[in-house]
Amino acid sequence: MFIYGMLAAQTFGEPILPVRRPPAEDFMLHGTEPSGAVIGILGGRPIHEAVVDRSGSRYEFRGAVPRLATGDVDVLALADAEWIVDGCMVYAACNRAARTR
Repeated sequence: MFIYGMLAAQTFGEPILPVRRPPAEDFMLHGTEPSGAVIGILGGRPIHEAVVDRSGSRYEFRGAVPRLATGDVDVLALADAEWIVDGCMVYAACNRAARTR
């Protein structure tokens, strides 16, 4: 049995064990420059259709950062090649080889 945010083995009478989540900082993309048009505002910040990192890799906007009920970032909800930019936006690498985990 799987419970969101927890692993459970209740059918075997074992205790519920919390999932160890990696720190959100491990999923943050730093040093990006905006690319393309502004397509909206999120958390008082402009949403650019894409950003480019220092190595020239391009990332496209995917949405708002998923959060847990506690307000913490739900890094387990991020797909491969999705990264957090400016603490509240998710961008995905256009080239799958770019910064995959």
